[in-house]
Amino acid sequence: MLRRVKRVTDTLNRQGLRVVAVATKYLPAREGDYQRIDESDLILEGYIAFLDPPKE
Repeated sequence: MLRRVKRVTDTLNRQGLRVVAVATKYLPAREGDYQRIDESDLILEGYIAFLDPPKE
């Protein structure tokens, strides 16, 4: 999956687009800060791509 994400983002970057991948995961409500482990087992929902032309 990671290779596929990299391939998609590389393709869009070559077209001059910036890319943000959007992923979700259910986390039960709790007190305290989120931890690094909370960023595992995410479900890729899609990408947001936008044009960011070079500044002159």
